[in-house]
Amino acid sequence: MSLLQNENIIRMEGTANSMVFRNGKWALADAEGNPLTDFLYDKIAPLGEDYFKAGVYVKPNDGSLIVEYLDTRMVYAIIDKTGKTHVGLDKGYNYISDFYEGECTVAKNGRCGIIDFDGNVIIACKYKYVQPLGEGNYLLSSDDPDNRYAIIIDKNGNVLIPSDMQYRSIGEFHKGVAIASHSTTEGLRWGLIDDRGRCMANLNYQYIQYWSDGYYLVERGAKKNLVNQKGELVLNEWFNDIYEIHHGFFIFGNTIRKTKITPTRYVRGVASVQGDIVFPMIFEKVRWSEDYSYIYAELGTTPYILTLDGSIYDPAGSNLPQKLEINDKTFLENTLNWVLPGLQFFYRDTDAISNAKQIYHKGQTLRAGFYVDATTKLLKPLHRTRFIIASAHAARLFEIDKYIEANSNVGKWNLVIFHYNSYFKVMDVYETPTCTQVFLLHLPMSAALLLGDTDFNFIDKASGTEKTLTQLSRQSLDEKLTMDYHPRSFDENLCQRMKAPVGFDNSLTPFLLSAEPEPTDQNEAAFSNMIHEIAQDEDINYKVEVKDNFDWTGPEGTVCAGCIYTRGIPEDASGCGRLFKKSFRERVVKGYCEFRKTDLFIPSEFEERRKRETIEAREKTEKQGDVFAIRLLREFVKEKLDGNIDKLRTYDLSSLRNDEKYGNSDFARANIVKAIVALAFADAWPGLSVQSIEEYKYWVDAISDNTRLLGARILDMYYKGLESWDAPKELQQRALDCGKLFYSVGDLIVWPNKMNDYKEAFDSYYDGTKYKGYMDQYLNAIYCAMTGQPRPDFHMQGLLYKNRKVMTAYKGYDGFKRLVDNLLLTDFVDEEYQPKHIFAGVWSYMKGLDQQTYFKAVDEYIDFCNAFIPKRADKIIMKLKRLLDN
Repeated sequence: MSLLQNENIIRMEGTANSMVFRNGKWALADAEGNPLTDFLYDKIAPLGEDYFKAGVYVKPNDGSLIVEYLDTRMVYAIIDKTGKTHVGLDKGYNYISDFYEGECTVAKNGRCGIIDFDGNVIIACKYKYVQPLGEGNYLLSSDDPDNRYAIIIDKNGNVLIPSDMQYRSIGEFHKGVAIASHSTTEGLRWGLIDDRGRCMANLNYQYIQYWSDGYYLVERGAKKNLVNQKGELVLNEWFNDIYEIHHGFFIFGNTIRKTKITPTRYVRGVASVQGDIVFPMIFEKVRWSEDYSYIYAELGTTPYILTLDGSIYDPAGSNLPQKLEINDKTFLENTLNWVLPGLQFFYRDTDAISNAKQIYHKGQTLRAGFYVDATTKLLKPLHRTRFIIASAHAARLFEIDKYIEANSNVGKWNLVIFHYNSYFKVMDVYETPTCTQVFLLHLPMSAALLLGDTDFNFIDKASGTEKTLTQLSRQSLDEKLTMDYHPRSFDENLCQRMKAPVGFDNSLTPFLLSAEPEPTDQNEAAFSNMIHEIAQDEDINYKVEVKDNFDWTGPEGTVCAGCIYTRGIPEDASGCGRLFKKSFRERVVKGYCEFRKTDLFIPSEFEERRKRETIEAREKTEKQGDVFAIRLLREFVKEKLDGNIDKLRTYDLSSLRNDEKYGNSDFARANIVKAIVALAFADAWPGLSVQSIEEYKYWVDAISDNTRLLGARILDMYYKGLESWDAPKELQQRALDCGKLFYSVGDLIVWPNKMNDYKEAFDSYYDGTKYKGYMDQYLNAIYCAMTGQPRPDFHMQGLLYKNRKVMTAYKGYDGFKRLVDNLLLTDFVDEEYQPKHIFAGVWSYMKGLDQQTYFKAVDEYIDFCNAFIPKRADKIIMKLKRLLDN
């Protein structure tokens, strides 16, 4: 919950409600702060699904907690967004979890159970902890402290998945399947189990999460895939990226890393959840439309529309030849004379494609792209896809003796060949339970490219019978499905020759419609000429006028409307007053133009971007040295410190969170913090600058990472850890006063940020579970690793090695002394630079910790910080003054 203070109103982000404070108590309110309940609560927090838990302190704490998440001083009610109470305080619940599928965990007297929205008890409060996972499954914590394996029960307490199945964790259930993990020698591995613990997908993945539509995203290293609820992988290959599923389709892709001469590229394709690659991985800037009805993609800078039926729409017409307007009354007659006399069906069967209907569509025009083999006769299809080709211009090699003598298979197969520059129109795609038939009509090139749908309908009906060519092709398949298989269907050599799908390459991308040049190699040219001569497939004669493909009727309704460059657009739309033809047309098609200007004196988006890039380039150069940092510090001193840099000593840098010029949501990443650190510790680390910090080569943080000791700071009112121990008001106030120093200049430190093999850098290892932000222990680990002490921290040795290029000055005992001096950490060492043991090293939720020991540790921590941080701030300010005075 993110809280924003506004007088006595706190707005709760993510909800339509707020809280109002009056006379020491809170009430739930609407968005405007109008109370919906009485002012009687000490805490209010969202539970999800428009419900809230509202707590009241009922007794003082005796210093012991029954369970670690439970505050025995407080009882909670459940209220909805209107203020109506669903579960009263009289139930005595000390804990209420977020809702999941209308159920939540509650605790009373240290034991947990399950209730619904209205407080109806589903599972009585009798377990150490129990959590709803959906579909009647509940995760149970064992009372045995040594048993850390997951247990699943039903609402009657029956064990569905026992701990001896050794699952470390089990997630929510979806249709009887849940994500689970188990321990291996390489760490946790993840997979899927059913509601009885049986493995659905091998627990072998480094990561898994529920994606959508019953599919799960899995990872192995940097590669991703999808699995279904049976645990079966969707894709044969693994990819760098897989995006959300819509209508059974998803975008996938890889990252092609930059080289010295090429930038990083992100290539994308589209696949179905059945595992079929619908569009190959060749596109860039791929995204779903707002209503998820199609996918927008770019190839280079050319826009495409990818439809869910597997077709590609090129709105700019960039891949099409220019329109040719026919100026010849005999064109259709010549086409009919080419197509119909001698028309015959030829056959070609293949298993190369799993679903022909996804890539072949009625009305599609295709160029063969390779020499297409076919035969005059096949019976019942043995394979999944049959091409039936109607042609009068196949090269009928089986009728020529010399080709039969050269290769007996030519006669055995009744082999015919179509030239690679042959054109076909998809007349029909006919699905049966066992086979899909694609009906292709062989055409002269000009007819394939220029005739309209009306003309093709006319050709379809010109079969000389009462049935159309399409009806005859379907009749052919229906009759052959009742027959036996032809021996040719079992001939492996013929099947191999007929394997490739007509009109598409190996990645199922259609061949360009523009004809390929005739071969120049002597042997290849002889073969090509021979096929042309036997087939007599030369194009028909016709007269045309060249027309443009681009659909342009004027600027109205386009991105150009209102633009000052519109008057520079000629009738043929070959550019505008700002852009040449290709760039202009691409932007018209996309409906977006960064050069658009509605006023001569108002900068376009492109002009604003260039200006911003110029400023950023100049800033980057300045940030690599001291120019930017010193200028920003001077301005900060003038604007925020009234011209007195000494005021920086106690300035709360976290107060700049919303300051656009100096701040950042993370105080350690604030602009002024980066500037101060870059100047103050330039002698500590080579190449330290604002730019190197922004590039994450170095990491800035606070020395006093106190969250584990004091707990979270709540609304500047108390520390949660201290509150859980019922700390005296004096100690809470001391902590709050000291807390102001935790965000001051004297608490800043900077570390190299190169990680070791365990993916932890200096900063994250310092804040981690081993050292818990205690600098005395951490500095001792650095000392032992640098000076070769017995039993060093091997992880620390790894960090020093990984960062060896920036730590050349810090080797051995003398190097450790220089590090301590340069980072201003001398308070943590004695006169001989031996690290001192300063802190107790405890944390507020530490098992076995007693109140006296805890309070003493907090007192000692505050005493040290109150002395150390201001003194260190003075040293930093002194260094900054010298820089500003130069």
